[in-house]
Amino acid sequence: MKKPIERDRRRHKRLELTNLVAYKNFCIEEVSETINISLGGMKIKTEFPIDEGESLEVSLKIGDNDFESKARVIYCNGRGDETYEVGVRFEETPGGHVRILSQYLANQD
Repeated sequence: MKKPIERDRRRHKRLELTNLVAYKNFCIEEVSETINISLGGMKIKTEFPIDEGESLEVSLKIGDNDFESKARVIYCNGRGDETYEVGVRFEETPGGHVRILSQYLANQD
C-alpha cells in the first residue's frame, strides 16, 4: 500500500510503504515491516522497544533493488497492541543506495 503523507516539519517527503525490513545492532537481528519511508529515514513497526539513540543497520528491498543504511533511532513509541513504532534516521547510506531510494520515491508521485 503506497500513499503520500501530508508534509509536516520533516525535511523529506514521506511515502507510506509496507515492506519487510531487516535491522540489527550489536546484539539483535530482527525482521519487521516499514510504515513509511523518506530520503532521511523511515518508521518501522517492531515487536520490541529499541532505545532512542541506538545505532542500527537496516536493509530492505525497494522495487527490484536492495537498500542498506546505517541508521539511528530517533524515537520509539508503544502502539497499545504490544508493538512499537520506531523512527530511524539514515546516517550512512552508500551513494548508489541513496539513488535507488531517491528514484523510487520520485516515481511514486
